[in-house]
Amino acid sequence: MSSPAILAEDQLANEFDCTNISSSDHFFKFCYLQDILANDNIPSNFVLLERDCVAWQSCYTSTIYAGNPAIPLHQLGYNMLAPLEHSFLSRPYSLPLTDINEEEDYPLPNTYLSCFLSEKNTTTIPTLYNYSLAANKVFQAEHDYNVNILWTEKGREQAVKGHVATDTNDLQTQLQSLYQDSVKATCEMYLRIPANIILGQSLNICNSDDSLMVFVCTSLLAYICSSLQQKLLAAFENNQLLTEKPGQHDEDDIFEALHFSWYNRHCTRGDDAPTEILPLMLEREDGRCTNYSQMIPYLSKEIKDHSTIYQTIKVVFADLFYWIHDVIELQLPEEYELLAEVASIFPGNNSSPIFPFLSPVINLNVSTKGH
Repeated sequence: MSSPAILAEDQLANEFDCTNISSSDHFFKFCYLQDILANDNIPSNFVLLERDCVAWQSCYTSTIYAGNPAIPLHQLGYNMLAPLEHSFLSRPYSLPLTDINEEEDYPLPNTYLSCFLSEKNTTTIPTLYNYSLAANKVFQAEHDYNVNILWTEKGREQAVKGHVATDTNDLQTQLQSLYQDSVKATCEMYLRIPANIILGQSLNICNSDDSLMVFVCTSLLAYICSSLQQKLLAAFENNQLLTEKPGQHDEDDIFEALHFSWYNRHCTRGDDAPTEILPLMLEREDGRCTNYSQMIPYLSKEIKDHSTIYQTIKVVFADLFYWIHDVIELQLPEEYELLAEVASIFPGNNSSPIFPFLSPVINLNVSTKGH
């Protein structure tokens, strides 16, 4: 909240016991004085009301004893927000803003060192496609909703008639002819990649600059793959969210989508804000207060409403999540690093259960055209 230098200048400790009324009063008086100095809208002669000693009587008695020790506020916040018992954190919990030597990271608890993670089992196919060309940034689909449906159906019919690759060598040959002058030769041309030609292996198709176009991994361990459905049913056991519906649905039917996510979407735009001033030092021209809590990542409503399901999913699918983590880290190191930069800055050194991705999403009672 404040730098150590400011706290020392005002003779405040870096930490204080919030169960001690005198200590709390001293701290919040300091915060109030800081607000007056920083905000012209607060009158300097404003005085806080005296505390009612009768109403606050129970707070004057210390509640600290051996069976109920004091907990630092940052540790309490971490305990409340920690989303995963088997966390992907690469180090034990530490204080916020603690200087940490990144080279001293601890190894992840589960790592799959079997041969399927070896790059020898990965087929990499380069292409001539250049995604940065203007011609490849044009939105090909129709913008009108009804026309778009017809356009999509036509595309599906063409995709069904596409050439089916017989093996990875045939696939590489077809990909070379699919792109000419760094763009797709014809919009009507499609290639189909059957799973059996890369069974138990990984396929990495690259753009002309070696960046990622497509990555497919079919080497999920058998014991994980065989138990996916049972684990999902176990997580939703005796839950009304998981119900069977008839095959025919009306267009107005709704389906449940559970986003077990961390959100940080509601930030101030600041398009015209001065760049030489820290955002926390800016004030609104109309005098209204800015809600700074909107700038802090927060848990989705689904996690709070279905916490039991969320906790169960994290436990039963832990092996799957670790497997995904290790595959992405080994096979796509650059993409992993970019994803990890975002997924590693949650409050309290928290971490997503499906790191380096931010969240798992479960769609129930739905089979869309896209699927």
